[in-house]
Amino acid sequence: MSGGAMTFVDAAVRLPDEGGSWRTLLFRRSRCLELNWDAGIRYLGEITEYRKQWRSLRRSSFARDVGAAVQLADEGGSWRTLLFQGDQCLVLNWDGGVRFHGKIIELGVQWRELQGTPFAQDLDAAVELPDEGGSWSTMLFQGNRCLVLNWDTGIRYHGRITDFGGQWKNLPPSFFGNYDEALQIPDEGGSRRTLLFKGDECLVLNWDAGIGYQGPVSEFGEAWREAHRALSRTPIFG
Repeated sequence: MSGGAMTFVDAAVRLPDEGGSWRTLLFRRSRCLELNWDAGIRYLGEITEYRKQWRSLRRSSFARDVGAAVQLADEGGSWRTLLFQGDQCLVLNWDGGVRFHGKIIELGVQWRELQGTPFAQDLDAAVELPDEGGSWSTMLFQGNRCLVLNWDTGIRYHGRITDFGGQWKNLPPSFFGNYDEALQIPDEGGSRRTLLFKGDECLVLNWDAGIGYQGPVSEFGEAWREAHRALSRTPIFG
């Protein structure tokens, strides 16, 4: 979700671990930041200068405004990132460049099921979910509702975020919806965990055990304090 003055991040994706350290790629306006949760900032600059193939975004609106993002399964050993903006999405192969750019509902056969739903455009947030029998699943958020789409079998859930099940029902009112972004982080004790961003606040939800953290992004950890300080300096209209 493209943000205003109080928005810390527009979009985020989890990157493969590096030497046992978790990594996250954060987007704000025309810039992105690669954060190693143990070592701190590894890159901060223009989205199009992040990696060689990211330069292929220069002529697209994704060079300055990413509404939501998801990391996809590798393709031939290459990382892939799915970016959303308005009713458009783009798949970027980090080695091969842009693989798809078109409407969200044209991304794949099952994505056509989103036609006529609010999730066909203007997504607030998106996260990848673990494979289900070899099938990818993506969780999309808009307002106080979410939708889980299995790329092979179609829509698995569509309703209020707090009705999704498990600990989602125990979210505090301030996190009932309208997220700036959501990020899937490593499991804890076999339980899925989702990091939700809203303004300068974030919340870690363990799908089985409940809330693990809720508070300012800047107090989530030293690396996140550094990232918050750096991204917050990005001009609102940059």
